[in-house]
Amino acid sequence: MQMEQPQQDTQAQPDTLTPDFTQADLILEELRKEPAPAASKAKSPAANPFPVQAFPQAVQRIIRATNESLRFPLDFIATSMLTAAATAIGNTHTAYVMPGWQEGAVLYAALVAPPGSNKSHPLTFAFAPLAKRDDESYHRYAQERKEYDMLQGMSRKQRDPAAEEIEKPVLSKNLVSDFTQEALTEAHSHNPRGVCVVADELAGFIKNLNRYTSGGDVEFWLSAWSGKTVSVDRLSRISLRIKRPFIPIVGTIQNGVLLQLARDGKSDNGFIDRFLFAMPQQVRKERWSDLTLDAAHAYNWEKCISFLTDLRLEKDEWDTPVPRQLRFSPAAWARLQEWQAVNTDLCNAAESEALQGVYTKLESYAIRFALVLQLMAWACNEDGKEAIELKAVEGAILLAEYFRATARVVQRIVRNEDPLDRYSQGQRNLYAQLPQHFTTAEGLLAAERHGMPERTFKKFLSEKTLFTKVSHGQYEKQL
Repeated sequence: MQMEQPQQDTQAQPDTLTPDFTQADLILEELRKEPAPAASKAKSPAANPFPVQAFPQAVQRIIRATNESLRFPLDFIATSMLTAAATAIGNTHTAYVMPGWQEGAVLYAALVAPPGSNKSHPLTFAFAPLAKRDDESYHRYAQERKEYDMLQGMSRKQRDPAAEEIEKPVLSKNLVSDFTQEALTEAHSHNPRGVCVVADELAGFIKNLNRYTSGGDVEFWLSAWSGKTVSVDRLSRISLRIKRPFIPIVGTIQNGVLLQLARDGKSDNGFIDRFLFAMPQQVRKERWSDLTLDAAHAYNWEKCISFLTDLRLEKDEWDTPVPRQLRFSPAAWARLQEWQAVNTDLCNAAESEALQGVYTKLESYAIRFALVLQLMAWACNEDGKEAIELKAVEGAILLAEYFRATARVVQRIVRNEDPLDRYSQGQRNLYAQLPQHFTTAEGLLAAERHGMPERTFKKFLSEKTLFTKVSHGQYEKQL
């Protein structure tokens, strides 16, 4: 992809602050508090920084530029761009895992933060190229519909007998904001490539689930995520059936709304396991930047999306999409298997069934991430698209680990609990003082300062809820 050199000429856009901190917001702040740093002049890194390096170089530059000039949180703009790229790919490609198992690029993503924290603008920027295409599609549709209606209003004598009968035009679009199954399946039937639900607020989506029948709406979304056939029989005029659905979801959500995910069993049926939660380590409203965003960055992003939307969609005789299957290169497959083994061990050792469900879904997501990253690299002219390469898998693993950490935080918010509550004040103080990554020797030294015996500390270190053993003598805090 031919990239333009950045020049500063576009003004940053302000955000609106609407203070409305709920109990869940306060819970989040407590759970996400960083430990008190040791005496050092160096700035402490975030415990779970978003891995921007997972993306192709051209996309990294856009992400960082929007962060510096428009103050977009890295987590929000990167997740939005990842989902937009997945939407552009649609049903054109899948990742081949083994016979009978292919993964498409469907992502369910939520940008989580209090009001006024610049959640919506990253979505707007990331999906602007697709919104532009929808605008162009609508103008064509409006003109065709005008001509169709004019012809329908003519009598047989007024019509040109040599003219061919005109079919009723339909509107094909990439983005929708209506969550109802009827509207979604109808829009999807007009665009077999896929449609993405983009919502400024996911609260309405969560609230409206199951408003018709018990479990019906949730089952629709569980099937859509897995690429299984979905159908709607409630339409008065016709029943619709989508054999290969491609319906990503992305939107913003306030911390308090997360608690609604646990209601009506949504945290127990695997629904919440399918969401990727983008959660910056420190959420706050930023001052406006003196830097302006170079127009070249928006242009380059539009070019990247354009290459992806121009990917050919193959269909069978029934007009059902037949995606091209991308296989993993030998090195990429070996690395993916290596990570899957680690993920399996973490899944088996997870302290709750909820986290086991999350870790299981991460395996599918790692494959999906690799597919999207490989095609993004191709669109940026940084790699080919004959196979999913090692670099894409490495990036996918970085993303999977980021979303693993945010999922743990969300699980605690949903259950309104802090695992540290069941430990003594001394243990909580020690935990707060330990760095995110530490060695056994460093931990023992900290324990000694807090008056904790070595034997007691090593028993404390075995708590899986609090610590993960990364390697021999190396530990990582889970909270």
